[in-house]
Amino acid sequence: MQTINRKKGREIVDDVRENNGGISQADRAKTPAGVLRALESVRKKLGSATQTLATNLYSKDTRFVFELIQNAEDNDYTRAEVASEMPFLTFRLHPDKIIVDSNEDGFTEANVRAICSTGDSTKNTSQGYIGEKGIGFKSVFKVASKVHIQSEPFSFFFEHRRGDSGLGMVTPIFADHHDIPPDVRTRMTLTLVNPSEADKLAKEFYDLPKTLLLFLSKLKRITIARSDALGPTHEITYTKKVDSVHLATLIKLSVSNGVADASRLNLYRSFNSNMCLRFYQYVKLVSAYGTPFSSKIVRAYFHQFQIQSDFITQASREDIERTDRNEVILSGVAETFRAAILDFCGHPTLQFQWMRYLPSKGIFEPFWAQLLPSIVRLLKETRVLRPWSGGPLKRPDQLMRVPNYCLDEAGKPLFRDTKDEVYLSAKYEWSDFQLLSDALAVRELGFWDISSRVNQDLSVSSSRWKSSTTSDDWITRSSSMLMRPFNIHGSKSEADAVREMPLIRLHGGSWVSGRSGLIFHPVSDGVLVPTDLDLQVVDPQALENSARKALFTQIGMRNCVTKDVVALIIEKYNTWSNASVQCSVSHIRYLYWHLPKNERDLPKTIYLKDQDSQPVYSSFVTHGRNIIVDDLYFETDERYEAKQLTKQEKSDSKIVVPSLHYINSAYMDALSSDTRRYDICWEGWLENSAGVRRIPRLATPFGLSDLFLHIIEWRKEDLVGTLKAHWASYNVLMTAPVIRALREAVVPCEVGIDAPLRITYLPLPKLMKTCKKLEVDHRLPFLKLPVEVDGEIREHWKFLEIFDVGYETSARFYLDVLQHFVRTHQSLSETSSNVLRRIYEEIETNSKADDCEWISKFFASENVIHVTVRGSQIPLWTTPDRCVWEAPGFLTDWYSLSNLEGFRGNERLRRLFNGMLGIKDADWNHYLEQLQTYKDQGLPRNDIQDIYRRLHLELEEKNWDYVCQRFEERSLVYEPVRNEWYQPSSCLWTDETQLSGKVALSRHYADLQAFFVQRLGVEEPDIDTYITELQFLATGEKSPPIEVVKISIKRINSFGPTVGALDRLMPYAIFPVQGTDAKMSLNKSLDLFAIIDRSEYASAFRGKVPILDFDIEEVRELRQTILALRLEDRYMSQLVVESSTVKDSSKEEALSNSVQKRAYALFRCAFHYGSRSSLSHSLYHKLKATSVYESDGISKKITLTLRDLCIAIEGATGIVHIEEDDQQLRIYVPRRKRDRKLCYCTELPEKLAARLCMNDIAAVRVLESILTKSSSVLDDMLDHHGVVKVAGIEPALQTDSEDSLSDEDTGQPVPHVTSPSLAQLPLTPVRRGSSVSASYPGSAPNSSSRAGSSSYAGSIFTPQSSQTFTEFSSTPRSNLSPYPERRMEDATPGISTSGQEYRALLNHVIRAASRAPFPRPGIPSPETTPDSNDDTPVVLSDTVFGRRSDGKMSHDVKIGAAGELYAFEFLLNQLLPNFDQTNWKSTIRKEVCVHEKYREMPAWNGRETADITYNDHDTGIPETTYKLTKLLCEYGYLSNGMVLEDEDASINYYLEVKTTTLGCGTRLFVSKAQYQRMHEMALHPGLPTKNIYVILRVYNLGQEDVGMRIYIDPATMERNGELDFQAETYTVVPAVEEEL
Repeated sequence: MQTINRKKGREIVDDVRENNGGISQADRAKTPAGVLRALESVRKKLGSATQTLATNLYSKDTRFVFELIQNAEDNDYTRAEVASEMPFLTFRLHPDKIIVDSNEDGFTEANVRAICSTGDSTKNTSQGYIGEKGIGFKSVFKVASKVHIQSEPFSFFFEHRRGDSGLGMVTPIFADHHDIPPDVRTRMTLTLVNPSEADKLAKEFYDLPKTLLLFLSKLKRITIARSDALGPTHEITYTKKVDSVHLATLIKLSVSNGVADASRLNLYRSFNSNMCLRFYQYVKLVSAYGTPFSSKIVRAYFHQFQIQSDFITQASREDIERTDRNEVILSGVAETFRAAILDFCGHPTLQFQWMRYLPSKGIFEPFWAQLLPSIVRLLKETRVLRPWSGGPLKRPDQLMRVPNYCLDEAGKPLFRDTKDEVYLSAKYEWSDFQLLSDALAVRELGFWDISSRVNQDLSVSSSRWKSSTTSDDWITRSSSMLMRPFNIHGSKSEADAVREMPLIRLHGGSWVSGRSGLIFHPVSDGVLVPTDLDLQVVDPQALENSARKALFTQIGMRNCVTKDVVALIIEKYNTWSNASVQCSVSHIRYLYWHLPKNERDLPKTIYLKDQDSQPVYSSFVTHGRNIIVDDLYFETDERYEAKQLTKQEKSDSKIVVPSLHYINSAYMDALSSDTRRYDICWEGWLENSAGVRRIPRLATPFGLSDLFLHIIEWRKEDLVGTLKAHWASYNVLMTAPVIRALREAVVPCEVGIDAPLRITYLPLPKLMKTCKKLEVDHRLPFLKLPVEVDGEIREHWKFLEIFDVGYETSARFYLDVLQHFVRTHQSLSETSSNVLRRIYEEIETNSKADDCEWISKFFASENVIHVTVRGSQIPLWTTPDRCVWEAPGFLTDWYSLSNLEGFRGNERLRRLFNGMLGIKDADWNHYLEQLQTYKDQGLPRNDIQDIYRRLHLELEEKNWDYVCQRFEERSLVYEPVRNEWYQPSSCLWTDETQLSGKVALSRHYADLQAFFVQRLGVEEPDIDTYITELQFLATGEKSPPIEVVKISIKRINSFGPTVGALDRLMPYAIFPVQGTDAKMSLNKSLDLFAIIDRSEYASAFRGKVPILDFDIEEVRELRQTILALRLEDRYMSQLVVESSTVKDSSKEEALSNSVQKRAYALFRCAFHYGSRSSLSHSLYHKLKATSVYESDGISKKITLTLRDLCIAIEGATGIVHIEEDDQQLRIYVPRRKRDRKLCYCTELPEKLAARLCMNDIAAVRVLESILTKSSSVLDDMLDHHGVVKVAGIEPALQTDSEDSLSDEDTGQPVPHVTSPSLAQLPLTPVRRGSSVSASYPGSAPNSSSRAGSSSYAGSIFTPQSSQTFTEFSSTPRSNLSPYPERRMEDATPGISTSGQEYRALLNHVIRAASRAPFPRPGIPSPETTPDSNDDTPVVLSDTVFGRRSDGKMSHDVKIGAAGELYAFEFLLNQLLPNFDQTNWKSTIRKEVCVHEKYREMPAWNGRETADITYNDHDTGIPETTYKLTKLLCEYGYLSNGMVLEDEDASINYYLEVKTTTLGCGTRLFVSKAQYQRMHEMALHPGLPTKNIYVILRVYNLGQEDVGMRIYIDPATMERNGELDFQAETYTVVPAVEEEL
């Protein structure tokens, strides 16, 4: 740092003075008085702001003292630290001045300049020092008139008096240096304004807070000395010593008249780098209310502690500003408070009392009110509380106070704390805990905290609760504590928790909870409960304490009752215990007496002991060990009881006798035989309730019992007798498994054989006689019974029918007869055949409805059907699966039963085989298998067409997918020429033998096209097929035959190719061209040739130019292909230019007048079809002035130009010549009437169209009508064709006479009506049917197109390769191309589908559809009334659908999409069930997505069958069932007598939408596929209706009277003459236009 000497210091002071406007005395003497006055005025104005601020800054004059102390604190004391000096500040008070000394480092130039300004300061603002405004020092002028500052190398003074200019406070005046003590580096001398107030000022100095120094970080000593002139000499020195981080000692040394007095004050402070908190003393904090020092004094808000920090204060320095800095400082106060509390926590007393110093909640000043929440938030996260054990501090949320009722008589917790220690120290007083609870949410122990500690005690071996040495007082207190949940202090969940604690000691020493089962008082009815019954009985000693007894009673202890003892006896047997026979007898006897009357059965868990004293259970019991589960029997000597049935008559080692258990005799001796309880004897109770048996057990859950199995195996002669003897008991035990087992038991039969019981029969005489007649006598197994069976005894044995023992001539009997008959008759005589048929008939006659299933199973498992192999006499036995009832002759793999002798006409046999056995007539499954047999075995193929035909006719719709799959997987398509089998995917429906390597089928199966194409999916050749074929022909080694190429081209053309679709053919020589030498060759597209489209040109230029070798008719057919190949510029009509001359002419007035009468119609046509920008107002006058001349001298010259080739031919006779000048048109026509008529119909309209710039072929037809029709119908005719009117021009008045330009002139003059001046009228078209002017004309009347499956009026295009369309019928000439495009140079640029106008059109369509009534047959939809809420007319430009010149498909697709939208919205408004966007299946529907209603509708990319499809069906609700069909019937489209296949059948509607911008009578176009589909779906009276084809004709699109016609079943309408279809592409024209 550069050292400044006193000279330099003066220069700095003088420079500051001059900058602040100060003038030295020498300069003042030299300055004119006027200048001085002006300068003084300016200084006053500039100084007034400083004066005002200094005057109003503080509310007390003494504030300057704190400013001086603050400035001293802000200074640097680097030099003092180096010299080991204590930074100090001294105030010396004199009667007239105050001297302030400091040992700070001294002023710098920056300090000087800052103190001489009102806004600058050298303080580091980033530290946020108070005094931020840099003007705090100026407050000294409240008490001083002059302030002298001396700080090496500077010495200067400020001078200011009340009323003076304020700039004196900032204008330094140099002064000479004075001697000052060496340790003083800066001295400030304040000359008092009012010396009389010196005593008052001195008092204020002595009243400074004694702790002020504590808050200062740099100053260590402050001295205040009063001179004797003010009274007794008095000097006070405050010295600060910091002994530790937070402990400070403040020493006050007071010297008065030479007598010293020293005192010491210990203080606690907490601070960080920006603030300090002060707490008085340690043991008790005293009130620090007063003027807490915080750099600058502000208002006091805290009684508990004082804050010092560098807050930004308000201008009065009495309060805090709400600033971001102060907010940060405030958060620091909270952090500092937390640090202080942590220090308190190290003190033995304050650690339990610090919460007393939390800020009060009663602070409402918004800034300071934030402090307490900040402190609380920090303390909640800090370990500041001591646990009961005195261990490490914990957070407030980790500790809880132990309530008094949880303490023992010594004041200690009844139960030990857990490891994590939650007990709060007992040294916190109750009032201090309340502070903690209120501020930090510290709570008392709750029940659940207590219960966890009780459970902890109960789980350890040193448990006080379980200890026998625990004091009675402790038990009483603990029991009372645990009883609290059962009174008003607790809840149900708490009470349940106590019941879950193992608090109860049982007899034997175990501990259980109140929820551990029944717990009984040890005494019942005055006696102890027996201990061998495993009752939970409470230890009597545990009940000696009354509090614990009350607790036990509360949590579940109860008294025993008699029935409980019974239950305990039963419970005793729930686990394994081998009681002695005596104990078992006593238990059983007790139960005999005490079981309730309605519950007498012995539980299954209780066993009885057998003769060997083994415990025997009546049923299985899980005891975790092997037990005996078996029957106990009484020992008796009855024949059909257990003992006798197991008795061995003779010794046989093979016989295994089952081991049986007999009841121990001790039970029988327990009570006398005459003892009765509830009116039943002891032995009867043992049988009925204890399960001791007399009757042999029939079965177990696993099957027949061992005893019964023994009977079946070794005592089978007793089986039927045993069943009969005990049938009253066994009858209810007959389960299905038991019955099945007994049915299979082998029993003796009459014929000396053993047979399963199920196939035996009772030996009844009737049955045995029948067997003899049917040639099976001595074959059926008749049962051997103990007694003979006659009619009366038969009823006693009828129970055996449950085991299928037969006793009558049933279907089962005859099936058995049939089985034995087949086994004994491998060949049949005529008699045996008759017997066999009788057996079949008896089976059918005796069968019941529920016999069908098992009879079918019998026939399916046995070869019992006798048949003869087809074509031979070899008999064999077979099963139903190899048989059919009726079958065609080609079916060889199955046997046709109806053709067997004796079967045809036999209704009983038909019911058996065809009905009951389900042997059906042959069906498609058999046909498929027969096909497979033909293929696999190479059998004759003569029947294959019959098989295909039957499949096609008989197969149901639901099975076609499977059949198609079989054909594809197994290659079931037979090709006779190659004698091979193919997959349908390898075939094509064509008569070509070699086409794309696939098999041609049509010539072999000409009448089966629907089967192969529609059903099996055999592809018909598409355009790609023929393109590839043509490429193959063109690249072959040899040039293909011309005719073959032509055929290929025509086939491609039949698919209506679009532009670009045939680009692959461009490089190939595939174009048959006749050269000028008449030779034929195949040329490429770029080669030189012309295309004939005019016969006149063909004959004129043939042999002179190469010509594509197709005649005019062929060229017309091939137009689509020519356009797709971009060869339309080769048309001779495009290459030829005609010019004409005339001579010997004469004007014909009648013809001229007739043309003039048509001037307005011609002008209207020119305006509609021509370029409006090129139309002038004079054209109308020219047309009105047209003259027509007759001549026989019209000749013409035709010139063909093809690249460099140009050929002209002159001398041809012409039929029209046109000339014009500025005034009129002159038309020359032949004199001969026939030629003139030809002229009007052909060349004249064409020449006029070219002359009037109408580049649209539709214009030629309209012009022809104008020239040839009566003038009285012209306007209506033009309206019909959608030709717009020209606003402001009225047509001339017409007469009623029918005139024609082609008629002989009548010589009658035609009146002429003058029209208004064209110059005054705008050339604006007027919408038909609307009073609103618009610029949207209708589309061409004869044009139509197809996108997807929709058709549109306005143009023709071919979006799908499989469709062809009708061409224009008129022949274009001159600049009218075969594919004309409207000229719209004056129209707005084309608007895309997303354009605003197209959306407006869609809006109009939606509105119109919503208002449209349901149309009636033959009546166009009435013009809908515009919505009363919509006053906006539909005003559309010519380009609403885009420019046709930009792409015909795009233009027409938009028309079609709008028409489909109309139809869809119309149907939507009919509220058809399940009708939504999924029914709209058109690929062009995406065009309407520009409308907000359809923005989310996805594009539809599936295969089209119709634009809209709908399934009309039975919904189960009368209002919506077949709703569309009902509507069509109601409005007369369908007959009410329609026939459906069945009641639940549905009707599929296929709705094709055709759209035009013209009237409803305009013709429309359908494709071949559509035409074929409508005929496939034609309705036939009396036949079921499944599919209905509908054409929805939307007309007048874009106009106010847009509407829709409905054509149901157009195929029938064609047949009835209601619609006229014109091949090849089926132009549809209503037969009676007037009706449309």
